[in-house]
Amino acid sequence: MRKIAILILIFASLLIAFNSVLAAGPDTAGQAGQTPGGSQTLVNPLGNLKTFDQVVNNVIKVALGLTGVFALLAFIYGGITWMLSMGDPSKVTKGKNMMIWAVAGLLVIFASYAILVTVFQALGVGGGGSSSGTSKISPELQEQIQSKL
Repeated sequence: MRKIAILILIFASLLIAFNSVLAAGPDTAGQAGQTPGGSQTLVNPLGNLKTFDQVVNNVIKVALGLTGVFALLAFIYGGITWMLSMGDPSKVTKGKNMMIWAVAGLLVIFASYAILVTVFQALGVGGGGSSSGTSKISPELQEQIQSKL
């Protein structure tokens, strides 16, 4: 009986949560991807990128962000494994090791980000973390690169 009550409560909360989404009317002109006339436009998922180094910077940011998320999830999973070990020494060790290696993975991710920023700055292309889009490449070279893209 208690399980049924919990399931009904979960179902009702989902209905309430998604009710606001269903309440949105069809008049959503002016939002991203739509023009006031109702026609659809494609939005560049990479943002407003004009140079190759901006594309590379965004790809690196996304890749390092995803690996950071995976390291965080591994850390959380290790903590949960440790908490649910119920005193079993092998599970406690497994949970601790997962947390230690997740932190080591985060350190590697941060170090790789720092190395990439340093290398990009040494090569004269935009820094790995800069979102300003400024580049130290001459305008002539940028035009040559853009013409080949």
